[in-house]
Amino acid sequence: MNIMTLNLISSRVHYHFFPSGHFESQWSGCMENAHGFEDWRIGLAELRQRTQNGGHTTEAIGVRLVHGGSTFRNPWLVTAETEVELQSLSAEAPLHIPATIELIRAIRETYCNVPLFLFFETSFFADMPERECHYALDVNSLGMPNLRRYGYHGLFHEAACAMARDCSHKQGFCFPERCLSICLETRPEIVAVDGIQPVMVSSGTTPLEGLPGQTTAGELDAGIVMKLVRKKKWGPEQINHALTMESGLSGIAGRPVRLDEVLESDDPSLRLARDVFRHRLLLACGSGIAVLGGLDAIIFSGRYAPSAHYLGPWLQERLKRAYQGRSELVIHEYTLSHGIDRILADQIRWRPILNS
Repeated sequence: MNIMTLNLISSRVHYHFFPSGHFESQWSGCMENAHGFEDWRIGLAELRQRTQNGGHTTEAIGVRLVHGGSTFRNPWLVTAETEVELQSLSAEAPLHIPATIELIRAIRETYCNVPLFLFFETSFFADMPERECHYALDVNSLGMPNLRRYGYHGLFHEAACAMARDCSHKQGFCFPERCLSICLETRPEIVAVDGIQPVMVSSGTTPLEGLPGQTTAGELDAGIVMKLVRKKKWGPEQINHALTMESGLSGIAGRPVRLDEVLESDDPSLRLARDVFRHRLLLACGSGIAVLGGLDAIIFSGRYAPSAHYLGPWLQERLKRAYQGRSELVIHEYTLSHGIDRILADQIRWRPILNS
């Protein structure tokens, strides 16, 4: 099956093409300077022509979406009703859903007879325990009844956990019931998974909550925001830019840095950024282990997954100390090196996808 995957990031549509029999994309690219339905329709038409010129036809398309709320709990085959269902979520993700709907319209017009599947980062977290989803707020009096916590790298976590279960079976290990899934992306995230059920996630209503990222502050005392309003006279836009684009590991280092650079480099100027990140990660792991009641596996995924070679041994050593040398803790470490495009293609290729 010839598969095309699309990923909408800040008005840019990144695409990958997987010819039948290939598990890695054979060519890829990005639609630059495209804004809205008409630009995307033109770009997709050019993409379709390029595919045909190469002797291929696209037989299935997968699109990664950031937010699916509680409506989209599984991968979704697009139908005529899907646009209406997505529109109902616009208030929850106003920066993502309207653009997503326009992209879907452009895809359906250009590839009118090709099955189109939607994959949502939030689906993995749709059935988390209510105690983990809810803030200590009266959401009804605030006029925000759908306010709740989600994770934002569900596709990586789900694929990594499935890989760990498969690998453990092949290696003769017991099924790892209690896992810490660590996604090493620009906005890192950790999830505690009990069997196949996420029971704790470091992210919140937005990816800003949780671990510090490359440019994002992560978990923050809400009073700091109030001080920026009161003392600096900053508005929402300035505060959002400072916390999402000028903070995190780059803010600590005083210059733009990548997560893998921080974790792997011995540069003294990155020591504090590395210490802060590892400390926050260790605290999050402790929370996850407490909820799980133990630990069977640590799993890494994301674009910086190779940094697990440096982070994994450090983390395992500190977690084992908590068990005072007892033999019950046997941590098997797994690393998923696939990119998000490969994950989407694999799901289309191997998993039956039904609307529910």
